[in-house]
Amino acid sequence: MIDEKDRLFLSCLRKGLDFVSRPFDALGARIGTDGADVILRLERLKRGGVIAGVRTFWDATSFRCRGAWAAMNFPAGTFDQKAEIIHRHPGILYSVERAHEINFWCFVVVPAGHDPETHIRILARQTGAVPSLYLPLRKVLKGPGPLISLAGQEYAAVDEGEERRQSPERSELSLDEIRLIRLMQDDLPETDEPFHKIAEAMNAPEAIILNLLKGLSQKGHLKRIGSYTRARSAMPASTLRLVVWQVPGEKMERIAGCFEEIPEVICADTRPGYPEFPYTVYTLIRAADPAALEVLVRRIEEKIGRWPNRVIPLVREIRKVPMRYFPAELDAWWIRNRLLADPVLQNNIQ
Repeated sequence: MIDEKDRLFLSCLRKGLDFVSRPFDALGARIGTDGADVILRLERLKRGGVIAGVRTFWDATSFRCRGAWAAMNFPAGTFDQKAEIIHRHPGILYSVERAHEINFWCFVVVPAGHDPETHIRILARQTGAVPSLYLPLRKVLKGPGPLISLAGQEYAAVDEGEERRQSPERSELSLDEIRLIRLMQDDLPETDEPFHKIAEAMNAPEAIILNLLKGLSQKGHLKRIGSYTRARSAMPASTLRLVVWQVPGEKMERIAGCFEEIPEVICADTRPGYPEFPYTVYTLIRAADPAALEVLVRRIEEKIGRWPNRVIPLVREIRKVPMRYFPAELDAWWIRNRLLADPVLQNNIQ
């Protein structure tokens, strides 16, 4: 049962905690209670499913992470072994197996200053994948995009374009700020002095941590530290059918608005075609079964024309992990493998 003080507490908590040594005491003072009662209310409301916890909300677009889809062919006998090599990359957030000659599909995210295509090229060389397709977004025709549709809204801050879109300028992050961001991607400790625990993890005075948080807030990287609820799950991947279309570039403008008229098309976009995979329009379609999908494909053909198309059935989801900003493991992976991006340089060193 939520009382009036709970409602006031939730309102204050949504707005965010103060950057002070005892933030729950400060919040308690605003609602006429103390820090111990605030923590008890927080725990009770979590048990009741009203909130999920307290965490840091970042303006993730300011981190300028970049991502892209890739698709590779792994022989059946080595599929799991090759997939495991790919998953050693800390930026692989999502991957699936599909019933097609090109059977492994994944999405990779890299931090600012890195190129997703370079990372995908390294992964292809590590696994010997032939072919290996780099599938950056060219143009959105409808919807939020396949990654958000399949994996969830938390990935919305990832820039999936071939070239980074212009974003508001942010000052460069210091190494200490990056270390702090790494530590503050999980729930805030529910203790009297939660920032003290973070300071211990960074081996720094608590005052330094509080100043870093204030600076990140002033520069626009940190929105607030407040309550959150569980995000709505993405649609089950088994209900979304990937259908790709071989549409010539000069016809793209004509078909651009057609998908809006078919609600079962969850998202549609354009990507580069390749000789071994000449499809340039990608659609995720909600259909209960193959028969329903066939009807929807015919409806789409009536709108855009009878272009060659193919259904790429899902076999299984393999990996779906939360977004992590500036993972230290990615730095280590890059140091170990960066020479694979340039085999000529690698051969000269060897």
